[in-house]
Amino acid sequence: MLFCPAVPMEYAHEEYLGRPSCPKCGKLCILPEATAHDGEHVIEHVWLCDSCGNEFRTAVRVASFPNPSAHTSRKDSEMAKKAKRASRRVWTSQDVRELKRHSRAKSPVAVIAKLLKRTAGAIRQKALHLDLPIGHRR
Repeated sequence: MLFCPAVPMEYAHEEYLGRPSCPKCGKLCILPEATAHDGEHVIEHVWLCDSCGNEFRTAVRVASFPNPSAHTSRKDSEMAKKAKRASRRVWTSQDVRELKRHSRAKSPVAVIAKLLKRTAGAIRQKALHLDLPIGHRR
């Protein structure tokens, strides 16, 4: 990309909501023609005036943080705790007996899951493995 020489910032007119006016004719520019990053923390905008065709540049400095931990204001104790993963429980013979009893009684899966303290998916998988009809709407 070729850019025309930049006009010094001290000659630029007042800005309106972050948009500069043309240093030559004073008209407000709406959108920059191009944006480039100069270095790590400088963003340069190239503006083209619609009225007079003058091209000028503005530079914006972006704040830098020397320490990456400076971005966070919370301490480790204030951070959100991760959800505890459910541990897998082995099916006991008593659990299987109770599952068979509920299968014969045609209990809903949600009720069986609450009583056995297992998920509905786990109840359905075990019933499938044991070839048991499960649920109240078979």
